[in-house]
Amino acid sequence: MEVVSKVALIFVATICLAHDERKDWSLEGVVLRTEKVVCDINPRHGNIKCTTKTKSRNVTHVNMNLTLSHKVETVTYNIKTFYQFSNNEYRPMLIDSTMDYCKNQKGIEHSPLHAAFKKTLITLTNIYEACPFLPGKVYYIKDWNFVASDLPSLVPAGRYVLKAQFFVEHNEFLLTFAIYFRVENYGILDLNVG
Repeated sequence: MEVVSKVALIFVATICLAHDERKDWSLEGVVLRTEKVVCDINPRHGNIKCTTKTKSRNVTHVNMNLTLSHKVETVTYNIKTFYQFSNNEYRPMLIDSTMDYCKNQKGIEHSPLHAAFKKTLITLTNIYEACPFLPGKVYYIKDWNFVASDLPSLVPAGRYVLKAQFFVEHNEFLLTFAIYFRVENYGILDLNVG
């Protein structure tokens, strides 16, 4: 089966499962390991620091501190996932979503993806406050443990990157936040093809 067909099959299965009302999907045997976090910011807009703290073999906490140098009225973000193929190349897979963050916070736009992240992160961050973002204030994510239940069912085993890019007015780059992670013993499909 071609890689594109496998990805399409996974995508359709994930959407079907996302709309299923049952909440008893078993995640037994699933191991998700955060390998690293990479942050980058346009130095014109502020400072950012990202770290990880390994608590145990399968528990790694992700932390981020962001301080802006000026008021930010409008923020647009793009979230993408990438899968690492056997040739060590990361290619886009499943998720590619762009949204106006401020309109979403005000209820003007809605995104199921944004809602899922908000539900996971709401107690670990002050980023979900309404716009505008103020200069000098520290925005943070504290002790986020990215776990298997944060993923859709049937995600194949392998290495992934979850990358969020944020832009300010006139589509000017603000920052990138990327989590590199590995899924083991997860799902029923194998994408280890060249």
